[in-house]
Amino acid sequence: MCRKVIEASATGNKDIVIWGDGEQTRSFMFINDCIKGILAIMYSNIQEPINLGSSEMVSINELVSIVEEIAGITLNRVYDPVRPKECAP
Repeated sequence: MCRKVIEASATGNKDIVIWGDGEQTRSFMFINDCIKGILAIMYSNIQEPINLGSSEMVSINELVSIVEEIAGITLNRVYDPVRPKECAP
């Protein structure tokens, strides 16, 4: 998303293509937290699969808004409902 916003800012093309309707959510985590969590799991006695991640969900539309604010730009969101909305397995 950051690359798309930077590209729009640099080229003057204010259209940003968002796959699906933008309401799909993702969770994000700082890389340092991820590494710390992986190390903690590796050195633990946990035997079953667990989910390491953040419980805070962010929609793609929210992510675009956050990046727009940081970049100081407002983009025209073009939704592509034909493209996949979910992450590939």
